[in-house]
Amino acid sequence: MKANDIILKIKAVPEKVAKELKVTIVDTLTGERHGRWYKGATNRSSAPGEPPAVQTDNLRSSFVMEKDGNSYIIGTAVEYAKYLEFGTKKMAPRPYVKPSINKLVNKYNKGK
Repeated sequence: MKANDIILKIKAVPEKVAKELKVTIVDTLTGERHGRWYKGATNRSSAPGEPPAVQTDNLRSSFVMEKDGNSYIIGTAVEYAKYLEFGTKKMAPRPYVKPSINKLVNKYNKGK
């Protein structure tokens, strides 16, 4: 995947922070959710405001980290990634990037 293919991009500096953010995003996309059970689904969907539930592992396994000059880009080319993060007219957001960034900010602020 090339940087041009990435639909949802997060720029991070330095490399250590980029790696940690990628791991935190994947962790945020893991776990039980509290939304509805749909007929034929193997697990529960996410409720509005929760990170998206994993149905196919496509989003969670798609995150990449690429060097971009002096910084790194963490992102995914999964088309629906941005719709989950920000919502649509018909669906409330299921944020996973912003909570991941907040976790890292809080972690680093505690270390000060």
